[in-house]
Amino acid sequence: MAARQPLLIHDDMKGLAMGYLVLGLVLFLGVHSVRIVADGWRTQTLARLGEMPWKGLYSLVSAVGLALPSGAMAWRGSSLWCCGCRPSACGTRQRC
Repeated sequence: MAARQPLLIHDDMKGLAMGYLVLGLVLFLGVHSVRIVADGWRTQTLARLGEMPWKGLYSLVSAVGLALPSGAMAWRGSSLWCCGCRPSACGTRQRC
């Protein structure tokens, strides 16, 4: 069986993947910093929405923040878990 070829992506696409990575980090870290930065707004929104809808919104934004970098790395052909190499279909290792 022939080894898979590394995914070749145009340089403009790499910038787009980096943009998704940064956006995901901003969303994830931003939602986790709301209590530190805007506790008054958080308290008002929590009272207005209720506890369960607030937790649902918080979880949704956190999940999107996690999914964006993961999806961007997978789309780019890299892995978040293995930076230098990855197993291919034939069992050898290739550079990412």
